[in-house]
Amino acid sequence: MNTNPLRPSSPIPVLRKLTLLQEWREVVYFAFIVLGTSVLVWHLPPTIHPYLAAWLALGFLFDSLSAFYYTLSFIKRFHMSGFPLIGFVFYLWAWLAYPKSILISGGDGFWQIGLQKLPDLLALAAFHALFHAPFFLLFRVTKREILHGHATTPSNL
Repeated sequence: MNTNPLRPSSPIPVLRKLTLLQEWREVVYFAFIVLGTSVLVWHLPPTIHPYLAAWLALGFLFDSLSAFYYTLSFIKRFHMSGFPLIGFVFYLWAWLAYPKSILISGGDGFWQIGLQKLPDLLALAAFHALFHAPFFLLFRVTKREILHGHATTPSNL
């Protein structure tokens, strides 16, 4: 007999399978928020554009936390993943919202600006990869260490 009131005594039956939209609803809402705010920023006066650095700063914060957790993973020999793509999402958001290209200037048309902004996106992706690729490859606890008991478990940290 289960005496814990917070834990059900029998599993709750799943009556129906969720649709694809129901499973990914929050991601779709976030994508609409990103697109909507990006279009809004394009139409606001240029005095607002320096505030887009806050989105870049949030991306840098999440990448820095990831680097911290990768380093801690190496020290403790217990895998902690950090935030692998969250920083890039904020970089992508800032890139999409800024109405001009940073690395290549010129061009006024929508497609010209879009093509000129591609190197900016590649530079942000490379910056993001600097945080994740070396740490992921060098500091990750290997499966062999876990299987042979050489890695630290949460119980003996």
